[in-house]
Amino acid sequence: MSDKVTESCIEFERVVTAQCEALIESITARREVLLEAIRQDKDTKIRTLKDQQASCTGKLQQTTGLIQFCIEALKETDSAAFLQVLKFNFR
Repeated sequence: MSDKVTESCIEFERVVTAQCEALIESITARREVLLEAIRQDKDTKIRTLKDQQASCTGKLQQTTGLIQFCIEALKETDSAAFLQVLKFNFR
């Protein structure tokens, strides 16, 4: 009878060990999938941020150019030229 109990316990230990190993493998595989998703999300966010930065830089350059142009237009003493500049800027 004790041999039967010993065999049963050994078999139970083997089954539990195999199931735990399978669970560890499954968790490790899932971790890798999640880490890859995080990396891809980071890359996408960085690319989006760079695109937004480029767009804002372009808008800033356009605005700076317009401000400089307006400053020069304000220095004009000829009223007609000033009005032509206003018409040009509001197209």
